[in-house]
Amino acid sequence: MKYVLLVSLMIIFQYCNQASVEKKIGNEIAAANGIKNFEKVQMLEFTFNAKRDIAKASSRHWQWFPKTSEVVFLTDSGNTRFKRYDTTTQKLRKLNGQFTNDEYWLLYP
Repeated sequence: MKYVLLVSLMIIFQYCNQASVEKKIGNEIAAANGIKNFEKVQMLEFTFNAKRDIAKASSRHWQWFPKTSEVVFLTDSGNTRFKRYDTTTQKLRKLNGQFTNDEYWLLYP
């Protein structure tokens, strides 16, 4: 029983140490990529292009206003402005999901 407790404690300490190291590395990556200046950003505009296979490609154009949590989805047929995480309609759920994916790849260091 003592050995089980000892091994359990060793695993817990190892996990805590690993989590601490990962957090430190994450903070270093964020600092190297200018996270301290992100609060100054008024608007980010970007286009996400994906090519799944030869025949199927997609492109989504966004304007993101981080301070107000607003996003504009820009298309040739019109624009859709919405608040982040507003999932009151099926269309907004889909747009939020697409924007979350595209934002991830935009900010991934």
